[in-house]
Amino acid sequence: MTQAKKKPAAQVTPARKAAKLKAEAAKAKPARPPSDGPPRIERDAGATPISASPRQPRGPPPRRFHFDKRIDSIVSAPGADDDLLTTAEVAAWLGVSVQWVDIGRSESYGPPFQKLGPHIVRYHRGTVREWLLARTHYSTSEYGR
Repeated sequence: MTQAKKKPAAQVTPARKAAKLKAEAAKAKPARPPSDGPPRIERDAGATPISASPRQPRGPPPRRFHFDKRIDSIVSAPGADDDLLTTAEVAAWLGVSVQWVDIGRSESYGPPFQKLGPHIVRYHRGTVREWLLARTHYSTSEYGR
């Protein structure tokens, strides 16, 4: 019969310690690191989760925007047609958010713009006025669906 080779004592001890630590870790509940956020609220087992509630489908986005009703007052605002406006100034002038103007620029439904540099976008006040007047309709049959 062949005898099994014995490991030196220096190699056996670390292996046994590692196995013992692994077994203890499996028995113990894993500790969560502290978070910077508010404490988590445990849900009641009988509560219905929000994701299971019925959801109303969203329809297609509206084709008209809120400022369409105010075009005449926006166009009559003071200012020279040659003024170069920033995105924030155009948003304040139209009464919409800066994000709406940014998304309108990328999705091609916003006012015409000039790109002066890699991160510099400006709007001519006169061009924005022309864009607004082109959106003016006097009857619902005038604009496409």
